[in-house]
Amino acid sequence: MSARETLIETSKPAVGVTLRGEPLLAINKGTSFAHRERKELGLTGRLPSRVNTLDEQVSRAYEQLSSRHDPVRKNTFLQSLKDHNWVLYYALVSKN
Repeated sequence: MSARETLIETSKPAVGVTLRGEPLLAINKGTSFAHRERKELGLTGRLPSRVNTLDEQVSRAYEQLSSRHDPVRKNTFLQSLKDHNWVLYYALVSKN
């Protein structure tokens, strides 16, 4: 691993990345980035201060999805989620 790469902590083996700051958010773990990862990857201040697990994010997203009763609004929510956080989108779809 080069000096510019940083390990991202996940439940799977660590992965080296060279992205920093805003571009890294496109590979979104959302609020799952640990405080140490946020500092090392230049994400401090770019995410809410609370760290949430992916399961917590999935539960919150499912509640938001369930609150929409019209199928069109559910679809709009899912499409927006997919556009902004594909990791959370696929976790939500696979668990529900």
